[in-house]
Amino acid sequence: GTNLSNGQLHGKNNVPALLGGHAGGKMKGNQHIRTNGEPMANLLRTIVDELGVDATIPGPGGSSRLSV
Repeated sequence: GTNLSNGQLHGKNNVPALLGGHAGGKMKGNQHIRTNGEPMANLLRTIVDELGVDATIPGPGGSSRLSV
């Protein structure tokens, strides 16, 4: 298996991510979230914000939240 969206091209767009659980009720489950080209860092920013974690997200992006 691969975590790339297209293993032949080593594509970094539309990378699948799975978050299991509900974080003690802090996160809504059973969602399919399309990032529409947003950087993966924005998905991580959304997750840490929802969990109430103060964290610096490395890489491009990371300053914008996704609408979940």
